[in-house]
Amino acid sequence: MQTGLARALVLGAQWLLTGTGPGSTPHSQVTAFTRHDGGAGRSDIQYLFSPAGFDLSEEGPVLFDRPAVTGLINVLRPFSRGWVRLASADPFAQPAIQPNLFADERDLDLLLAGAKLQRRIFETEPLSRSIVGHYRPSTDVQSDDEWRAYLRESAMSAYHPASTCKMGHDPMAVVDDRLRRQSPRDLRHDR
Repeated sequence: MQTGLARALVLGAQWLLTGTGPGSTPHSQVTAFTRHDGGAGRSDIQYLFSPAGFDLSEEGPVLFDRPAVTGLINVLRPFSRGWVRLASADPFAQPAIQPNLFADERDLDLLLAGAKLQRRIFETEPLSRSIVGHYRPSTDVQSDDEWRAYLRESAMSAYHPASTCKMGHDPMAVVDDRLRRQSPRDLRHDR
């Protein structure tokens, strides 16, 4: 499998020149929302399905060179709260970021419920007829403890930050440099 910039350039050129390949389709072609308990009310889990197999590595997605499908699960409103802090007085230094994934165990419970439902989806006809193997996790992962260990090891942020706004002294800023609200116009608050 080719990774990194070289692969991105090849796939980009393929799409640009022929209109085909992974660049010609959205990352996720099927999205579903559900509640972990199957009840009514706001969804708390999102599923994303892609008709391509890929591994999410530290360097970025690595596309498989064989037919596959990928299913991803998101906890929509996590209970855990992370933080971002200045790492130094240097304005060009990267901030210190602590996402605190699973600081609140309820997030792991939601992800576990989502993972188990996703596996049931893949094991249900007619989809199960097309599944010839599992990549991650393997079918060896069965018990809740095994699932929890796998999820703790492999989970990552989907980078959907909450409570973000532009700061500063321009017309698009929501708050000034002392965090005072500029104008209530166009503010949205999600609970």
